[in-house]
Order: sequence, then structure tokens, then C-alpha cells
Amino acid sequence: MLQHPYPGNASKFTGVYITGAGMGHRELTISWYGSYQIDHYGDMGRESDETHRGSFRLAHNAIQLMRDRSSQPKEYQAVTWGKRHYLIASADMIAFCSSVNDGEFVKNDAFRSEWLLDGNEKFPLTSEAPDVSAQWRGYLLPNALHGKVTRVINDHTEMVDIGAATGLRCGMNLHIDHTFLCLTVTAIDSHGATVNISDPDTEDHHAAKGSVRVGAHVSSRLEVN
Repeated sequence: MLQHPYPGNASKFTGVYITGAGMGHRELTISWYGSYQIDHYGDMGRESDETHRGSFRLAHNAIQLMRDRSSQPKEYQAVTWGKRHYLIASADMIAFCSSVNDGEFVKNDAFRSEWLLDGNEKFPLTSEAPDVSAQWRGYLLPNALHGKVTRVINDHTEMVDIGAATGLRCGMNLHIDHTFLCLTVTAIDSHGATVNISDPDTEDHHAAKGSVRVGAHVSSRLEVN
């Protein structure tokens, strides 16, 4: 049967994307004809029983993968960073922006759910902010935010003196200096915010429990030295 190109502007999404490295990586192929395929590769090459196929549609600057039975998120955003082209799960866009803000993406050259266009790994990451669609730009900070813990409510919840007036938004992450503790903003006003410790039962939390105190310095950058 004759195939016809997808009628929408799919050009910024089409191509072969890779996540993972070496044996154990996955490939996502998005075609001009409105279909996609996800292949898993292991020690013996492509694992045919782990192949997923379906169609896609475009909506609100995103691509939605249809009939996807895998555990992968179904909706992705196109993100350009210098010469690199990524697909980032829409559900992870705030976390992605936070990983850019705190420097971890640049440091590790990876994010938990990104797909990178095949061949783009040869391009170095730039110091400029990635190009994201308008709804996510406010989550990328032009400069690091700094503040202090003003109140410890319980083992998992604190209040800080950084608020919306500084550019902070709900869902963004802060860090207590010299620890790996991640504080996620759950409520905010102009000059302060309530934050919850992410993964409070991890070894990092228990090791740094004494750092969660009134007056502790917090930042949007991850500083552990």
C-alpha cells in the first residue's frame, strides 16, 4: 500500500533517537509516515520480542506515541541544545530543566528519560540554555538562586526564603549545600516556598540529616564540594 507523509509538521521529530549506551541501549525511530518503532538491544543484538510499534500524532508542540505498550512515557517534547536534538518526556520536563539549572545534566551528559538523535553525541554541550517550548522556558533559570532554610516543619518538609519573585516555580528543585539532598518546591508565594525532600529514605538523606536545619544554605545549583 502506498504510504503518504504525515500531514503535520513532523520534521523536528523524525529520525532515529538513542537512549542508553553500548549493549543494553534502545532506539526510537520516528518516520515521516506517521509511525514509530522502539527497539531494545542486548548482549546478542536486537531483541525482537522487545520491539514496540505504533503511530504518532502531534499536539501542543509535542509528539504523542499511540498504541505504545511499553513502560515509556507516551508524550515527548522536542528540545534543541546547541547542535544536539533531544526528545524529553513531557512528564519529566520540569525535572529536566532542574537538572540543567543544577548543573547535573552538563556534568553527567545524561538525563533519566532523554532520547538523543543518533550521531548528535559527538557535539559538545554548550553553555547556553537549551531551546524548549514556551510553556517550559520559565523553568530554566538564567542565574543560580540562593537562600536559606527558614523553618523545619518535619523530617521531610522545610520552608525557604526563596519565592516566585526570584523565578522559582512549583516543581523545581533546590539543594542544600555540600549534600546530595534534593528539595522539590511544593508550594510557593512571592518571597518564600515550602519544599519536600525527594527520596527521604535514601542513604544520602540519612547521611545529611544534620544539614537540614534553620539557616542552612540552599541553592538551585548542586554544590557538594
